[in-house]
Order: sequence, then structure tokens, then C-alpha cells
Amino acid sequence: MKRIFAIVIIIFSTTCIGSCRNLISQINENVPLWTIPITSGGLIFASVPVYLHEEDLIVAGDNRGETVLYILDKEDGVKKWEWLDWVRKGESAFALKMYAYKNTLAFQTINGVYIVDFSTRKTINKFPIRSGGQSITGIGETFFFQSGLLTIVRGNITTGQIIDSISFNSTPEYRSGIYTPTPFIAANGDIMIVTAFTQIKNTNIDSGKSSLILYNLTKQQTIYSIEQQDISLIGLPVVLNNRIYSSFGTVIQCNDLWSGKLLWRTPFTSGFLFSGVTVADGKVFGACEDTNLYALDAETGRILWKQPIAGTTQQPFFMNGVVYIASGGDGKLYAVDATTGQIIWAKECPERAQNNSVFFFGWVTGANGKIYVQSYKSAYCYKAAR
Repeated sequence: MKRIFAIVIIIFSTTCIGSCRNLISQINENVPLWTIPITSGGLIFASVPVYLHEEDLIVAGDNRGETVLYILDKEDGVKKWEWLDWVRKGESAFALKMYAYKNTLAFQTINGVYIVDFSTRKTINKFPIRSGGQSITGIGETFFFQSGLLTIVRGNITTGQIIDSISFNSTPEYRSGIYTPTPFIAANGDIMIVTAFTQIKNTNIDSGKSSLILYNLTKQQTIYSIEQQDISLIGLPVVLNNRIYSSFGTVIQCNDLWSGKLLWRTPFTSGFLFSGVTVADGKVFGACEDTNLYALDAETGRILWKQPIAGTTQQPFFMNGVVYIASGGDGKLYAVDATTGQIIWAKECPERAQNNSVFFFGWVTGANGKIYVQSYKSAYCYKAAR
């Protein structure tokens, strides 16, 4: 009898130890590796990508009502330095895509374009713009941005100087706009750009047309300009494996890079307003305004899975077989298996317990087994799901 009792005790103890270890592991998984406040007490009224550049993490914060870019050590979150050399004092920064080359960062907000040297911690150049796409793209030392509604500007990121620009023509009955381009290098060394040109009728905002454009910047030659079935481009086109992946209106589509031929087109009930598309692992990911995160087969456009966690969400981030988003629906940070669509984990913002207005938002990024995200008050680093 004593022997049986002893065996029961051993089994119970082993089970308890295993359960306790699992519980401790789950608790540790939910605890961030580090958290750093990036406001002086209020909430952040800016939207800038959480951006990794070598050993630095760039996040937008707030210091007594002024938007500040904080440059943090990505390993421990320690603030290295800060930047607030805006064109307009008190600017609330809204940017969609940054571009970095070596020690230099270029980004565009509603009011200006900025070139910042990370080695000297100084602004190389800044210049006001009337309006633009709030996105900077680039390849090597060359960067691109949209100025006004009809002009793409090319500059040198090292010198901070403008090289030249390309302008597109509009007609009086339309409100027209060109998009910040996606650049790439052709096999012969020519610089190419993919962009879209949208024209919406002044008398009917639901009536208009868009064209997908491939332009040879080296030869200053339009390869093609093909009218699309939907009005406006959402997000920037992704060029991969001689294909163009993009979201026009309420569809995700794929075109042949060199001919512009439509290869597939998948319609949805809503658009991918802030998300655009991410292409990785043979799949196309997008966060739709119908509240679903989708994965499509990159070859066929077939929907592989959907997960109702999105809401208004920025571009999904892919790393090691996992898709991450800061959901615009419930404000949680999600890690989703890219193959199955199953949720690996969902993290509530720790600050939300004290203030229901504080949750995760905007962009997610990561590297080397770590994921970075921000709330309306702090920057966070978590252990990646894989």
C-alpha cells in the first residue's frame, strides 16, 4: 500500500512539475524582453513605421506635444539619441515607408522629406513639399518619393540632393495622382520602376481609371502603361520573381513584370487600405478591411486561409514562417502560422490594463528571433514565435 502511495505521489509530483514548467514558460512568453516609454506622459499622435536599421530601432514618440523620433538600442531598448528637426515645429509625423542605405535614413511625411545621417546624428537635408505619398523607396544610393500629385522625384541619399524628376500629365475632368514607385535593377543594369497612375472623375469619385506602369529610368522610356479594372492602387507594388503583386481597389492581383499581362486577380468584399500586400514563402499576405488576414497562393491567387483578426491594419510582417500584425481591430499583437493560418499567440498590450486607450498599433518588425512593436505610449520587444 505504501509502495502504491509512493508511486502515486511520484506521478502527481512529476505531472505538477511539468504543468508548472509549462505555466512558467507561458508566463515568460507573454512578458516582453524589454519595454521603454516613448512619451512624456500623453499618447502618441503620429504614425511612423517601427524600423530596424542595423543595431538601431527607430520609433516615433512624443515629448510634451512634439513628435520625436527615438533611436533605441535594439538589444535592450536604451535610448541612444533622438531627432526632431522637422520642417514645421510641432509636426505630427505620418509616414508609410522609410528607406535606409548604409548610415543614412530617408523618410517622407505630409509636410516634408528628410535625409538623416546616423553616424553624425545630423540632418543632411530636409525640404518642404506641398503634398506627397508619405513613402520613400530606394535602391542603392538612389531614393524616390512622390511630390505633389503628378511627380516622382529621384535623389541621392548620400548627398541628400535631388537628381531629377518625372512628371505625368493630367486632364481637366480628372483628379490624377502618381504613386511612389517600386524600383529594381534589370539584368542589363538599367534602373527600372513600377508605379501606378490613377485618374478619378471630378464629378463622380466612383468613376475613374488606373494604369500599371513599368518605366526604364536609365533610358527614360515607358515600357508599358496598362489600364486596370479597378480605380486605385493600395500600398506599394511588390516585385518578385519577374512578377508584380499589388492591390487595386478591392482586389489582389499578379501581373507579369515585363509584359504587364494579368496572371491572376482575386476579388474581395473590401480593400486592403493600409495593409497593401506582403509576399513571402510562396504566399501573398494582406490585412483586409473586412477584418480578415488573408494568405493567397502566389502562383494562382487562390485563397489558402483567412483569419478574422485584422481590422484596419498596417502591412503584415513575415519572419521564419510566421506572419505578425498589430491588429487594428482589437489592438493585440498576433503571431500567425503562415502555412496553416492558425494563431500561435496573441498578446494584449500590458498598458491596456491601466488605460483602455493604449494598445498595439502600426507596424511590426523583427530580426534574430525578436519582434518589435509599439503602443501609444511605449516600444516593446518580444521573443519571436519562431
